[in-house]
Amino acid sequence: MAKKAKAAENVSKATIVYYVPQRDDNVNISEANGKLTFERKDTKNYISINFGSVQDTSTEIVLPADFKGTIDATDKSGSMSVNTLEKLDGLKLHNSSGSLMLENVSVLSDVEVVCSSGSLFIEKLDVAGNLTLEEHSGRTSANNIVVTGDFSAKTSSGSSEYSNTTIAGTFSVNGSSGSINCSRLESNDISVENSSGSIKLEDVSAKDSLYAKNTSGSINCENIDAGKTITLKNGSGSIKGTIAGKESDYSILSNSKSGSSNLEDSRKGEKELNVSTGSGSIKIEFED
Repeated sequence: MAKKAKAAENVSKATIVYYVPQRDDNVNISEANGKLTFERKDTKNYISINFGSVQDTSTEIVLPADFKGTIDATDKSGSMSVNTLEKLDGLKLHNSSGSLMLENVSVLSDVEVVCSSGSLFIEKLDVAGNLTLEEHSGRTSANNIVVTGDFSAKTSSGSSEYSNTTIAGTFSVNGSSGSINCSRLESNDISVENSSGSIKLEDVSAKDSLYAKNTSGSINCENIDAGKTITLKNGSGSIKGTIAGKESDYSILSNSKSGSSNLEDSRKGEKELNVSTGSGSIKIEFED
């Protein structure tokens, strides 16, 4: 079933606007000490076949426009959507099977989002704390993100994209299978690791260090920059792209065990550039 949470001007407290009780639903609603709890379980033990229209089983929870509390939502089967909420005290979302969408939300503390099976979409999220994302099977798309703490994302199977993102602390992404694309990203420290699939970095800047490591697949970068250190490592696959600044800005250490490299080792600059690949070519250009 689908679950939605959003703010509205015409309600004074957290309200369940509608839900459609099914014959086999077990619904429990309680309110105590300013906390609204809604639990719905499907207890059917048979297979149903429907012809024609299908009855809506979604649940929508509408919150006051000035709601400043905490949302803790879990959905075992069905899509989940949270949108248009400002200055929440906390946010924790867990979805076992189905898509999860988070749009136009700001939170005054840590945020945790877990999607086990299904796509994860985030558009315009401000977090005054740490942001943790976990996607086990499905696509991840996160755009227009601002985080005052650390950003940590873990994906098991599926592509992931992060764009127009500003992180005050550390930006860390770890993928097992699928491409990782980061664009227009700023952070103090950046770490992107992938086991199988490409890594693409475009207009990515780190105040201190930028680290990208791939086990199998290409690393492509365009206009990347770091205040102190850039490290690009690949087990099997090429490393190509452009780095902001002059070649003389960097002390360079390059190693390609099986493949060509256009970089020469040097100790000229104050910054460090370390590029290595086990099997594949290296081609890095500098943009002054």
